[in-house]
Formats: sequence, C-alpha cells, structure tokens
Amino acid sequence: MEPIVQLAMSPSPPPLAQHAMLDGVVLAVVGVALVFAALILIWVAIELITRTMVGPPEPAAVAESAPDSADVAPDGLDGRTLAILSAAAIAAAGPRARIRHIQRLEHDSTSIWTAHGRIAVQSSHRFRRAGQ
Repeated sequence: MEPIVQLAMSPSPPPLAQHAMLDGVVLAVVGVALVFAALILIWVAIELITRTMVGPPEPAAVAESAPDSADVAPDGLDGRTLAILSAAAIAAAGPRARIRHIQRLEHDSTSIWTAHGRIAVQSSHRFRRAGQ
C-alpha cells in the first residue's frame, strides 16, 4: 500500500468568486474616475460661465478710487487711516466702492446690545459689485 500524503493547502476560491471580486474592484475604480471627471466638467463649466458673464477681473487701484473729500467727513482721520478704510471697502465691495460717510465710534459708549444690533444691520446689507 502506498502512503497517502495530504498537503495542507488553503482552498482556492471558486472561479466565480474571483471574477466577482475583480468586477467589484473595476466597478469601484471606474465609479471614482467618473465622479472626478464629472467634478472637473462642472468646475470648467462654472469657470466658463463666470468668465463670460463677469468678464476678466480689472486691476483695482487704490489711488484711483480714493474717496472724494466732499463725500467723506474724516473727523480728524489721517490719510493713512483713510487709505486703509478705502482699501477695505474696495476689497469688500469691488473697485467702484465709495465711502460716503465715516463716523468714529467711542469704545466706552458702545454696549454689547448696540454692537450686536450694528452687526445684524450691517450684515443684512447687500453690496452690488461693479457692472451690476
């Protein structure tokens, strides 16, 4: 009699399971690639629409859009502070922003309720960009 030799091998999965696993990996890779392709197409479409609707951005010059002295009551503000306020207005509202009035607020006279009300009112304003 011949001795029976058994080898300890892990059973290989059936061929159908191997194909199912490979199909799942391929499906995941293709799905992720399609999502990224769709996102890139959406990004390109938004860029094209933005450039055609708005046009190329104009370089904003702070010196050109400095407020007129007749429109602003500086209340003793120096030129540097006025330039900083002008630059902040241009950055927030666009290159055609104008400062019409400046009022200095005293820190001691402002209560928390007043400050909160001022923030609520100012955040409700909608700025119009240049060309709108």
